[in-house]
Amino acid sequence: MMQVPLRIALRFPTVLILLFTASFITKAQNPDLEKIRKRVVFEMMEADVDYTHVTHLINTIQGDGSWPGINYEDTSRTGFEHSRHLSYMVDLSHAYKKSHTKFYKDKKTRKTLKKALNYWFENDFICENWWWNQIGTPDRFVTILLIMDEDLTDKEKEGAAIIMARSTLNAWGARPGGDRIKIAGIYGKYGLFLRDETILREVINTMATEIRYAVDRGTPNDIRGLQTDLSFHHRGDRVNNTLSYGLNFSSVFAEWAAKVGDTQFRFPDRAIQLLVDYYLDGVCKMMVYGTYPDLGAKNRSISRIGALQPHGVETPKKLILATDYRNKELAQIISIRSGNEKPDLTSSQFFWHSEYYSHQRPDYFSSVRMYSTRNRSMEEPYNQEGLKNHHLGEGSNFIYQVGTEYNNIFPVLDWQKIPGTTIVQKASLPPEDEIQQEGLMDFVGGVSNGKRG
Repeated sequence: MMQVPLRIALRFPTVLILLFTASFITKAQNPDLEKIRKRVVFEMMEADVDYTHVTHLINTIQGDGSWPGINYEDTSRTGFEHSRHLSYMVDLSHAYKKSHTKFYKDKKTRKTLKKALNYWFENDFICENWWWNQIGTPDRFVTILLIMDEDLTDKEKEGAAIIMARSTLNAWGARPGGDRIKIAGIYGKYGLFLRDETILREVINTMATEIRYAVDRGTPNDIRGLQTDLSFHHRGDRVNNTLSYGLNFSSVFAEWAAKVGDTQFRFPDRAIQLLVDYYLDGVCKMMVYGTYPDLGAKNRSISRIGALQPHGVETPKKLILATDYRNKELAQIISIRSGNEKPDLTSSQFFWHSEYYSHQRPDYFSSVRMYSTRNRSMEEPYNQEGLKNHHLGEGSNFIYQVGTEYNNIFPVLDWQKIPGTTIVQKASLPPEDEIQQEGLMDFVGGVSNGKRG
């Protein structure tokens, strides 16, 4: 795996900082850009304020701008409790700008936020996991920037520019696959904050070119991304990442498609239609009743809280706002997920690029996952996640009638007796560096006509 960029490189992206700082100069306002900007901020402000939580943050912040209970020393890949500090600053920003609350334009709330911001700027915390430096931290900072806006000083904007300069289309993490779209979304929001039309156009154009089959990118040695069977691969190992990186891929694009749909920045119809196809025929067909993620399509993310929780209606609603293409099917997914309609979905689909099969009927769902010489068995246990996934991709066959059958089963699951697998029983699982395996056989596949198989 590629090494995390050097700390000094992260701290001094000089050219980008100068460019971003120059963008603080007032620009002639583009009406469409302003419309998109307002929509983004409106969505950020929709949630209710947690009075008890925000009051606690105000009362417990320490003199230097830190909070007790956060380990600010541990910047390791599996540590980085600094994420709590970031979330607290977002919560304070939201409370300060939320009208009709006691925190609105409140001096004490503002002072608390400013202290927390200054503490971060003074320390500029860098995590050993590149994701936080290029995605997690900038994502939270751009939210603070857009919410606080004119209530930020030039010095604070300049401090934020150092952080935001790590999340651009030239960042190491902005490689083909799910992370490029995520970083593009963050960079685009920063362009909205700066009211920089050039950045916004660059982001929209980049996103539009990413919504295509990876094989059409013209890079035969690198076909990460959307596959022609409508599954998604994030890395060269060709592991099925449709319900992880591929999910972010669709949700970020849908978010932007909905917000720019009636403006000059609208995505091409072909890109939006392919995204809808991917969401309905890829993402949703790896979910029980288009709602519950199938364990057989998951990887290391099963280690996370709520990994198999039902999905909401945000993405299909945004796709309906963006296009009228396949709206009836999107509306059905919304209705099923909202509990307003009994599932009545029928499909039987083999994803040949990912060697995964899903079979959906109105009253049950089943799946099979395999691997061959073409695909590896499972995602590697990055960041110490999925440490018992050795056999999850070796013929697993999960059956559901409700969708919640496997929720929270992992602490008591016998990981050598996964349904559908035939596994030599051992005293213990092999070491973590043996979780991902290369296939030994070509003969893995399936046949279907979309309804039966």
